Amino acid sequence: MSFLITRDLGPIAFSEFDEVLKLPNGQTVAELKTIARQVASQNPKIKLTHAVTTLVNGAGMPVRDLDQAYPILMQRALRPWDDTLQILKIQTVIDGEGNDAIVLFDQNELAYPMSFGRPSNAFFEDDTRSDDEIRQAIVSRLKVQMRGIPPIDPAEPKKFAAAVSKLARLAVTDSAGGVAAAEVLLSLRNGHAWPASLTSLRSFDHHNLDAAVEAIRYSAQNNTDPRTVIDNGDQIFDRIALAHPMIYRPLRAQADFLDEQAKVEVWKCPHCHRQQQRLQHPNWLQAAAKVPWCERLWDDDRHPELDESDMRLEGTYPLVLKKPES
Repeated sequence: MSFLITRDLGPIAFSEFDEVLKLPNGQTVAELKTIARQVASQNPKIKLTHAVTTLVNGAGMPVRDLDQAYPILMQRALRPWDDTLQILKIQTVIDGEGNDAIVLFDQNELAYPMSFGRPSNAFFEDDTRSDDEIRQAIVSRLKVQMRGIPPIDPAEPKKFAAAVSKLARLAVTDSAGGVAAAEVLLSLRNGHAWPASLTSLRSFDHHNLDAAVEAIRYSAQNNTDPRTVIDNGDQIFDRIALAHPMIYRPLRAQADFLDEQAKVEVWKCPHCHRQQQRLQHPNWLQAAAKVPWCERLWDDDRHPELDESDMRLEGTYPLVLKKPES
């Protein structure tokens, strides 16, 4: 999976999360350090590092020292479904879409990106925050997330993967449920460019609705990109995106407000002359599957058979949007 970085804001020290990192016995690291300082102050023969290590071991973690415990604690706080992982480093960044983000690095030097979105005003204004202000915002967001994570159910990651697989199979079908499934999955990947309509959920039967709710809940709660839990996720999501071009509406993204290359397509029905406009997807192929049908097809007898009711591309014009008045 590709992950573009436009700004590197530097690493975060694990000790910044002492107040929210919990040991197996329920104590936070901050509470344990307070007790260790009290023990060391009362008995000068005991070094503070030895007191900390003894308390960590007593809390249920047989490690050499706190530095060895931190990667395990961070994994439990940020990726609790992956107990083989140890997080050795957290880097704060601005990703390729302008979002506040972090990149987790594990013991195998693999990278795991997590994005947190942008400040609400960043859609229409330049982001004037300093690197330190962005870092502190990311740290605060992570602390809130760590406090809010409930105990992990070992079955939940499998349920999430099964829900994503179910929706992906439905999303490539030509049906109302397929459109709704595509909206859910593509929006969980990039909601700015592929917004989902809540009313589309009415198109699901109760089994597919359960899958959609599970995918939304788990992805939001664990900040998980649905592409990462199924085989060939990137290719499958690309196929879903190309199958549903009408969902692509990136008007909320700052780049689209300022991009002079963005174009709008104008389509016209050759039978009733009704026009339809849509934002042009930069990667579309002008294939028959991407040509819209006239919406009056079913209630206007001027339209012939379905296969002959495709609209015709009349032309394009540049999309020029002004920033809203402040």
